[in-house]
Amino acid sequence: MDFARFSSEFEFHPRAFRAIGSATLSAGALLLGLASAGVVRASPVPGYYDSVNASNAEVLRASLHAVIDDHQRFPYTSTATDTWDILEQADENSGNTAEILDVYLNASFPKFGGGGGGYNREHTWPSSYGFPTDGSQNYPYSDCHHLFLSDESYNSSRSNKLYGQCDASCAERLTVANGGVGGGSGIYPGQSNWTTTGIWETWAERQGDVARALFYMDVRYAGGTHGGTGASEPDLILTDDETLVATTGTNASVAYMGFLSTLL
Repeated sequence: MDFARFSSEFEFHPRAFRAIGSATLSAGALLLGLASAGVVRASPVPGYYDSVNASNAEVLRASLHAVIDDHQRFPYTSTATDTWDILEQADENSGNTAEILDVYLNASFPKFGGGGGGYNREHTWPSSYGFPTDGSQNYPYSDCHHLFLSDESYNSSRSNKLYGQCDASCAERLTVANGGVGGGSGIYPGQSNWTTTGIWETWAERQGDVARALFYMDVRYAGGTHGGTGASEPDLILTDDETLVATTGTNASVAYMGFLSTLL
C-alpha cells in the first residue's frame, strides 16, 4: 500500500499514527479501520511506513509490528525528559498551548508538569493487566502511545475496567463542553462516558483515540525481547473472553485486555 498517498488523504493524531491490526481480519478490513480512524492533526514522517506490506492481514500485522517495535523508552517519572513532558505536548489543548485537554472529562487544565493540577496519567491498557512494575526494562508501562492525561477523579472511576458497551442503566460520567464538543447529559449515550461494574464506555468523541491506543499495544507488543536492549516484552492480546483478563502481580509474558468487538 502507498502509505505516503494514504497519509495525504487523511489527517492523523499528533501523538502518532495508531494503526489498527488483527490477524483475524482481512487486509481490506484493516485498511478500512485505518481510514475510519477519525480526523486528527498530524501526518506520519514521510517514508516511515514504506516497508509495511498490506497484501493480507497477517503480513500487514507482522510488517507493521516490525516498523513500530523496539522504540526508545522514556522514563515514567524523571528529572530528565519523561512521560509528563511528552504527554503535555501530545495532549495539548489546540486552543491554548498553555493547557492540556483531558481524555474523559474533556476539561482543560493549565499545564502543571510532574503531577498535580487536577490531572494525572491514564493507562488505557491498565498496567495491572500484564506490566504492573515500572522500571527501565518495562517498555509498555511508560509507552506514551497508550497513555493519556485524565481528570484525576475520572481516571479513578475508570480504574482498570474493560472498554465495553453500556446502556441507559449505567452510571453517567459527564463531559464538559470544550472545543465545540462535549457537554449535555441525561440521555444515553449523548456526549458522556458511561460505566457499570467492570465496564467503561468512553464518550463518542474519544472512543477512536482509545481504540487506536489499544490496537497499537496489541500490535506493538508481541512477546520476545526488545531488539536494542534485550528486555523481555509481553504478548498483549485484545479479546472478547473476559475470563482471560486478569491482574498480574508481576510483569507477565502474556496478558489480555478487552473488549475486542467494542474497540473494533
